[in-house]
Amino acid sequence: MSIHEEMHNLTQEIIGSYESRVAGITSLRGEVTSQRQAARVQLRELDKSRKAMARQQHADLAKGRADLTKDVRQQSDEVNAWIKEVANAHADARGEWQNLTITMQARRAGAVAPSPAVEEELRNRVFKYLANHPDGIRMAELEQVFGVPRLQMAGVLKSFIAQNKVQKRGLLYFAI
Repeated sequence: MSIHEEMHNLTQEIIGSYESRVAGITSLRGEVTSQRQAARVQLRELDKSRKAMARQQHADLAKGRADLTKDVRQQSDEVNAWIKEVANAHADARGEWQNLTITMQARRAGAVAPSPAVEEELRNRVFKYLANHPDGIRMAELEQVFGVPRLQMAGVLKSFIAQNKVQKRGLLYFAI
């Protein structure tokens, strides 16, 4: 084979390989374009799915927050009711304790303790008297009007104060 023929064959091979490379590159470009489009579609679908999940999660969280708020409000109401019950029981116990103290002090002094009915009648009369005197009354005046010892009147007034029926301002007592 002559040089000329070899050069001609070499040129033909180069031309053939060039066309093959161009065809390969064109094929690769087509594949890349196709894959790029597929990736864009997948990204759009992923974005839609992510947005749908975000909306659902937001709705679930909002519902959860509403449920939590409702539960906290209910627990708070229950605790407040319990506190009120305890306060009322405490006020009742305080009144009974004061009555017991008055009775014990009267017995120690040799006096006969009034019956519960008499004590209740005194309490009612004292409260009505206080209610009819909106400018307030001193304890000494109540002792004179009802003819009871200071200790007994103090017990009656303290029990009214514990029950939030009477208020003391300075030396004066007022019905509430």
